[in-house]
Amino acid sequence: MKEGAAYGGELLDWIKKRTTETVFLDLLEKATKEGRYVSESKNAGNYAPRAFARRPDNENRKTSDFETAMENLFAQGRLKMTPEGERPRRVVAAEGVHGVP
Repeated sequence: MKEGAAYGGELLDWIKKRTTETVFLDLLEKATKEGRYVSESKNAGNYAPRAFARRPDNENRKTSDFETAMENLFAQGRLKMTPEGERPRRVVAAEGVHGVP
């Protein structure tokens, strides 16, 4: 394999990762506006990655793509959980992320 081909593959992986994170944030915003709150818990019926993978506007992403994106977004501080005691407890975009004031 040529050196440029390996680099090109890594670049495409990086672009897809970034794009999936953006799609996740877009779908989170849409779901929130629709009053469809999502969870980070795999056991929840409203588990965010699964809920987003079922949507028709998921841009051909799978649950596993959204799982990776969600973990990356939490690690970057771009996602958070609603405050303890607030119900329903749900995933939200952090302040200043993706149009959140």
